[in-house]
Amino acid sequence: MRPTDLNRARDLLLWFTAPPPSETVAEWCVGQVVFDEPEVKGPFDLTGRAYMVQPLNDNADPAVSKVTMVWGTGLGKTICFISGALWKIVHRQPRGLWVMPSTMGANGTANFANSRMIPAIKASPALLEKFPKDRHKVGGTKIHMNGAVIDFAGANSAGQLSGNRCSDVRCDEVDKFPPNLKDEAGSVHQAETRADGVIGAQIFISSTPSIETKASWTSLMKSNLMRRFIPCPRCGRSDPSKNFVMIWNDQFCVLPAKFPDGRLIPVAKIKWDDTARRRDGSWDMDHVVRSARAICPHCGGDVVDSDMEWCDANGLWIPTRAGSDANKHQGYHLPAMYAPRRDFKSSFGGLAKNFLEAKSSTDGMRGFINSKLAEVDSAQEFGGNQIEISSTPISQPDWVPLLTADFHKNHPYIWFVVRKWCAFKLLPPFPIADGKPDFVKLLDAPENAPAKARAELLVAGCADAWPVFGELMRFASLKENDPVTSFLLAQKITGGKLIALSVEKGADFRAAIHAEMGLRMPKGGDSELLAAGNLDTSEQRLWDDVADLVKQFEIGKGMPIPHRCVGIDCGYAEKFNREVLRRCFEAGTEFNFYDPTITTPLPVFFPQPRHNFCLVNPSNSWYAIRGVPVMKPMGKSKINHEIGLTVSDPFYGSAEAGTRVVETIEVPTGLFWLRKEDIRQGRTKHAYSINPNVSWFPKIGRPDGTASDESNFRFEDYERQVNEQRYDEDKGMVVPKHSRGGKSSRTHPYHLDDCETYQVALATHHEFFQQETKPKE
Repeated sequence: MRPTDLNRARDLLLWFTAPPPSETVAEWCVGQVVFDEPEVKGPFDLTGRAYMVQPLNDNADPAVSKVTMVWGTGLGKTICFISGALWKIVHRQPRGLWVMPSTMGANGTANFANSRMIPAIKASPALLEKFPKDRHKVGGTKIHMNGAVIDFAGANSAGQLSGNRCSDVRCDEVDKFPPNLKDEAGSVHQAETRADGVIGAQIFISSTPSIETKASWTSLMKSNLMRRFIPCPRCGRSDPSKNFVMIWNDQFCVLPAKFPDGRLIPVAKIKWDDTARRRDGSWDMDHVVRSARAICPHCGGDVVDSDMEWCDANGLWIPTRAGSDANKHQGYHLPAMYAPRRDFKSSFGGLAKNFLEAKSSTDGMRGFINSKLAEVDSAQEFGGNQIEISSTPISQPDWVPLLTADFHKNHPYIWFVVRKWCAFKLLPPFPIADGKPDFVKLLDAPENAPAKARAELLVAGCADAWPVFGELMRFASLKENDPVTSFLLAQKITGGKLIALSVEKGADFRAAIHAEMGLRMPKGGDSELLAAGNLDTSEQRLWDDVADLVKQFEIGKGMPIPHRCVGIDCGYAEKFNREVLRRCFEAGTEFNFYDPTITTPLPVFFPQPRHNFCLVNPSNSWYAIRGVPVMKPMGKSKINHEIGLTVSDPFYGSAEAGTRVVETIEVPTGLFWLRKEDIRQGRTKHAYSINPNVSWFPKIGRPDGTASDESNFRFEDYERQVNEQRYDEDKGMVVPKHSRGGKSSRTHPYHLDDCETYQVALATHHEFFQQETKPKE
């Protein structure tokens, strides 16, 4: 019989003869584990740390083969590891391996075992009674008691990491492990191979993260990525679904924003009073500390430090990633905002103070991102100052998603189309200083090292090529996957050759490059369908679902007022749907004032009321779209002049009538239906395509109430609707091919065709078209 078989037989014998546990792992730890360290003394306590319950219970779950914990400082990663290992010593008698960074040489882990692990064994009654009489079995780099054997190894030695197969492998602070050991694989890989072929083996990995290529983040992204959802203490007490995860803010979060089924993950962000900033731009730190809190995404209420113990006790872990190994690989991400309020540093105010102090230095900010937010460092602190790492490179064709919807009084209430439009506009020429574009000085920033290397390859040591490089950057990018710069580098059109091409082609420089590539250059007015269909929802839930669509598809991203990229049909001619007008008004969060006494072709708004007759208007709301008949010959004026902008009363007929207005776009539907058909049928130079991964709605529901990625709505259904109308030359209007209204309209709907017409109108209103829409010669 092989030694591994003997070891397995011994483990099984001890397992089956041991008294079965009557408590969960977490319950046992609370009752039995006692710590005796200089910094951590006393019984194991879950007060403020209910987030540990599930990771601890994973120690007894045979379905879990791997656990990855990426937690911020002060959350108790190592305490969780020690407690789980002590439970296993009593109940599972594992052959274990514990690996830590070798900060004190090859045997540096002996310090951890002697100062943390063994004192906990001696202080815990359930462990002390099993303490071996031969005290040499416990100490140094090994613990051998109650049939369990745990070896402690340093991460720098391949010799220490090789040996017997193990049923329990724990790697602590893996981002400090060396990626390679001479000619062999890295420490994490070698440690994990010790569990190969062992039935019921478990691997535990923990670390404060550093960068995304390190072991902890790589492992987390392969797991089911559990995030801690806590209920709102204001609105969540009566409705547990009003929960959220906490992030610092959007800039400092690189985790996915959506569940696997496409639903947005609700997030609470950290905020402090704007009035805490002094006139000179500095912060009143006392004010910052006093006012720091999290903001509930559901009710907008404050979540303060005194709420956190209740929030923690009622929180739950929810997986946010699906994958082939996600079911057996539990990954837990937890930033420091969830830490128990033991001292000032763990409070919202303490974290806010730490954040503002860290912003003054690059290293400090990286430390805050890694240790407090438990996020990888992708230079988030530099925001828009980065040339290629940020979401806004030096130049690129901007694709902006628009949402247009057709509202109905009967189910389905909303039909909609999401289409992204190319709003490509050349940046203005860059100022030249010392023979170089002014942005070149940004290339020396550490976060822009990859962009600088790419720029130097393009210039190829030719000083005169820098101005040409600046012209190139008006429509290209320094990203590694940018097709323009990648083509130029591959074809060695750099330095002097780049200058020669610029001189030869002049104003057609960018078109010439695309022609060389055999590609059509994106132009303003190109578009691609991203999503279409209807919302299978209740009347009560309807407008929340529309708002979710706006978030899911990032409608208006990159525009000064993103909500202006949402347009909802509110009627035709003199008919209005007041509910649509009211919902558009309510979508606004900032307001100005409309002066009805000023008669101009376009409404005039002011930041403050000029007199008592001025009406409140939301300046960042959705647009209501109203179709109007074509009142002039077709094509006699510029397309952007054929769209009217007016205001409508969203509360007409109610007690609030005459107090507020909402902006309404008036669209000559016949004219823009023809424009849409010209583009769609290829009679213009604009691309009009459908994304291969277009999202059709409604989605197929699951038994648990969530929605899948699949839909019964198909491309054929979309195609049928956009072919159900024609233009009547005699009437000067668009009419259905079949009769309008009643059963005929239900059998032959054309709602998505109307939405597509409004898409062209809304893109025109935003001046996305690079030139007038003209038929091909």
